Amino acid sequence: MKSTKTSHINFFVVSSDQSYITLCETVTKKNEMTSEVSNVSQLSIYDFKKASRYKVVQFGDREIRSFFWSKDCKYFVVALSNEVVLYALEKMKKLASKTYTHSLTSISMSPYAHWQMASTGTEDL
Repeated sequence: MKSTKTSHINFFVVSSDQSYITLCETVTKKNEMTSEVSNVSQLSIYDFKKASRYKVVQFGDREIRSFFWSKDCKYFVVALSNEVVLYALEKMKKLASKTYTHSLTSISMSPYAHWQMASTGTEDL
C-alpha cells in the first residue's frame, strides 16, 4: 500500500465499518529546481473493497499527531501539532479547524455527533 516516496509510516487507523484504512505517512519530496529534499506529512486513505488509494491529504511540514473516524465514516478529524481539522470524506471538504497555543497529542470524536470532539493536551477543546 505504501507509496515509493513514503519514507515511513507513522501510524494507521482502520474505519469502524472496515471500509477504509488510513496511513499517516512521511513522504520525501524533491524540489526539481533546487534539488532540495523535504519531508511532508500526509494521510493516505485506502478503500479496502477496491484495494486502491481513495484520497490523499497533505499537511506540509506540520506533524500529524492523531486521526479519528466518525462512527458513520463520513467524517474524520486530524490532530496536528497545534491544530484540529474536521473533514467530510466524500468531497474531502474541510468543515472546520481550530488552532491552539498548546501542543495536542490525541483526538477522538463522539460516536453520536461528529462535531463533538475531545483531545489530550494542556487545555480543553
